[in-house]
Amino acid sequence: PELLGHYIKNINFSVFSQGLITSFPTANKWINAGAQLNIMFSHWYNLESTLSAGVAKAWWKGGNDWEWFVSYKILRD
Repeated sequence: PELLGHYIKNINFSVFSQGLITSFPTANKWINAGAQLNIMFSHWYNLESTLSAGVAKAWWKGGNDWEWFVSYKILRD
């Protein structure tokens, strides 16, 4: 549905994971996994913006941590 020339153009969801092996003695393995949601909006028939939100968890020797983010890109890619 359109509201004053604004509407949702597309919604993307992605899941990711990666790992890194190093020669550092304090943390020789780093692994993370997470997910991200992107909502693309169209404005006034020629402008686009993207709202993104996501979460990731990282693990390394002796620790782990959660990371959250939200971002808003004003213009198109």
